Amino acid sequence: MTDSIENTLDAFCAYWQTLPREDDAGVPRLDAFLDGLKPAWQPHIVLVDINSRDQWSFRLFGTGRHNAFDSGVTKIDPLDIYNPDVRPYVLETVQTILSHPCGWRATHRLRSTKGVDNLQTGVTLPLKTEDGTQDCIVNFVLSKEPLAHDDRQGRIEEIITWVWMDVGAGTPKPQP
Repeated sequence: MTDSIENTLDAFCAYWQTLPREDDAGVPRLDAFLDGLKPAWQPHIVLVDINSRDQWSFRLFGTGRHNAFDSGVTKIDPLDIYNPDVRPYVLETVQTILSHPCGWRATHRLRSTKGVDNLQTGVTLPLKTEDGTQDCIVNFVLSKEPLAHDDRQGRIEEIITWVWMDVGAGTPKPQP
């Protein structure tokens, strides 16, 4: 992983930390997050509504991430992006991000539709929706190497490395 990716992820997390919070939970609102988001980051952003533990829906999909899929994202269940063996781990992690609250920084191996492995690193952080009735996460992901112009994103096959991120409420123990 390049220092440039790490520096960009650090800057993104620093931006999230500057956002106003309305309560003791320390989670910023979605509208505040979107108001100051740098244009260079927008293509790499995905906002996901967590309707229930195992039912998610896309709220916003950055153009860079959207273009990585053949059919666009309207036909994709967000959980289908993950290999079935990885899904339970991701479900548990997102529940922890929302309930603790905390952040998660991970590198995963993605298998493209042409069978090429691609390493991606990103952060996942909680957000509050405008009316407070919906759990939401923001995922900001960067690829070490871009996919070929005629290849598309497939599934995330494995989580290679990860760490919890303290965003003001400490980190959960034990780590999943």
